[in-house]
Amino acid sequence: MEKITRLKPEQREDLVAYLDGELESEKTQAIDRALGESPVARHEVEMLTRTWEMLDLLPQEKAPETFTQTTMQTIRLEESSGTKLDVQRFAPQVRLALMAVVWLLCVSLSSWLGFTIANQWVVNPTDQLVDDLPVIQNLELYQSLEIDDGDGIDFLKELERTGALNE
Repeated sequence: MEKITRLKPEQREDLVAYLDGELESEKTQAIDRALGESPVARHEVEMLTRTWEMLDLLPQEKAPETFTQTTMQTIRLEESSGTKLDVQRFAPQVRLALMAVVWLLCVSLSSWLGFTIANQWVVNPTDQLVDDLPVIQNLELYQSLEIDDGDGIDFLKELERTGALNE
């Protein structure tokens, strides 16, 4: 089975110049060789030729007589103004800066949200120490009390009954 060769991308780009006879001789010879060897390449050239022929069938539009004058006036006006703001030149930088600001806002928002969630829902182990602070401050006093076994338990039960231990 014969290998089908196609035109190279560089040769495809030169097809219009080839058909107009404006291509350098080296490139013309390369395209001629490809056309002689490949039916696919011949088909591509044939299709391009038909397309150009169809374009010739379209009605030709004539530019108004003032077209050249108005175009030249516009060019002169732009050249004389001197302070032309080229928006397309700055568009990539503006878009990049805008993306950076959006990313910074997203990172800041997610950081704040993470901190808020962690602060509200995660139990802080020092909260229990703060709740027990009065007991911790008076621990030496409580340890120094001499309580008889019988009287001490009755005393504690009385404190619990009156609610003094619930503070």
